[in-house]
Amino acid sequence: MEDIFHWCREGNSIQVRLWLEDTGNDMNLGDDHGFSPLHWCAKEGHTKLVETLIQRGARVNATNMGDDIPLHLAAAHGHRDIVQLLIRERSDVNAVNEHGNTPLHYACFWGYDMICEDLVNAGALVSIANKDNDTPLDKAKAGLSKRLHDLAERNGHDIKKISFKEQSWLGTKTRSRDATLSRFKGINLGELDLHTKIAVTPSGETWRGRWQKNDVIAKILAVRQCTARISRDFNEEFPKLRIFSHPNILPIIGACNQPPNLITISQNCASQQHNVGVILRFPIERGN
Repeated sequence: MEDIFHWCREGNSIQVRLWLEDTGNDMNLGDDHGFSPLHWCAKEGHTKLVETLIQRGARVNATNMGDDIPLHLAAAHGHRDIVQLLIRERSDVNAVNEHGNTPLHYACFWGYDMICEDLVNAGALVSIANKDNDTPLDKAKAGLSKRLHDLAERNGHDIKKISFKEQSWLGTKTRSRDATLSRFKGINLGELDLHTKIAVTPSGETWRGRWQKNDVIAKILAVRQCTARISRDFNEEFPKLRIFSHPNILPIIGACNQPPNLITISQNCASQQHNVGVILRFPIERGN
């Protein structure tokens, strides 16, 4: 039986676009191995479909069961245009998979010189060691290794090896193995750093901020009285918002449910910031 994952692997843009038109479909769903549609398109080199999925809200840092993000796959298979696209969308260039490898490890191993340089220029560290204690420079041929070492130094990167056990500071474990990020309904208010108010509407306040080293948009819902029932309803209803797939709607990645504060958190996508409050009115109207 053909499905969205098959169509993405094959690059069947017509079927993928038709599938995306059904707002009941979750583009961040993972297959049996946790590969999202974006994973498959990045792996197979379907640039236009990668662009389409990202425009519709696909999460660039979702992981498969091996903790690979789409950037790992694009870098490993030599798809430079997709690597550059994912970098522009703030993909995590230092994401570490279950083997301790970053996208740069794979690009170095396969000798994709230009992709390696793109990654280093975007902030990828040459000093991260995998579980075998190998850095990307250890995986590269001598000439490429020297070039990347010099490039990293010119960019002001720390060249000292970072062992696998020392990488806790790198971790942006906001990625979810089922690609839906639905596990994050318990985000603690104290973990949110909301620094810039960008909108005030009858439905609440919208802020830019940071959560676990990620740029996010937070919507603080304007609930007159946050009763236990409203809190319970919010907990049940907000995950349903992640099924929306529209270029003007920010996908929900998590929520903070700490009465009287009800907050939804979305990925901060520069191309979508002008409509950050679109999908948040339904819970307010229901709650009030």
